[in-house]
Amino acid sequence: MFKKEWKFNLRHHQIHIVYHYFDGMKLYVDGDLRDFSNISVLFSNDVLLRANLSEIGIIDVTPSWSLLSLEVTVQLSQAADRFIVYSSHGRVPLRAQRLISK
Repeated sequence: MFKKEWKFNLRHHQIHIVYHYFDGMKLYVDGDLRDFSNISVLFSNDVLLRANLSEIGIIDVTPSWSLLSLEVTVQLSQAADRFIVYSSHGRVPLRAQRLISK
């Protein structure tokens, strides 16, 4: 059925997000399952998954529908700062690109 995956690196961590219609959404960091949601149909733009990467901050995964496609945006929170580090449908700011490439 409907399955979609997103992968990217954030500093020295490999982030892998998997969505399956029947199993919901899962967040893996370096191959370890860090968070999951059994919600199979997503219609809101709320944070669905979260993982604490202690040395760099907390990442939040927000799914959204774009026409007929499921997309994700991942934001990183560091102290008082919060910015996008990955988006499957939009541009990532230059500051975040520098963080990702370190």
